[in-house]
Amino acid sequence: MKNITINFKIFPALVLFAISALLLNGCTTATYGRGFVKNSQIADQYSLRVYVGGLSGGDVADKRAKQEVAKYIAQKEYSSYKIINRRYNFVPSYFEYTIRFYRKH
Repeated sequence: MKNITINFKIFPALVLFAISALLLNGCTTATYGRGFVKNSQIADQYSLRVYVGGLSGGDVADKRAKQEVAKYIAQKEYSSYKIINRRYNFVPSYFEYTIRFYRKH
């Protein structure tokens, strides 16, 4: 068996690299199956929550929301959409989007 030696001069850099990798890996988003929730008072208006974790922020949540909208439009009779509002909730961490869809003519 070979002896393994650790160079303690680079050890802090390796620890920092490992911690950084774990934090960056934590950039996640999810909808937890909630999907689009219809506004009962306004036609073709829905809300969508994108939960964020780790270092994820608004840009990551926006990207996920756009992906979810694209999938939704493909299944429904809508041709376009507009994000009317976006708000952040701290605990649990999510962005809630209010989205207006426009029908095909």
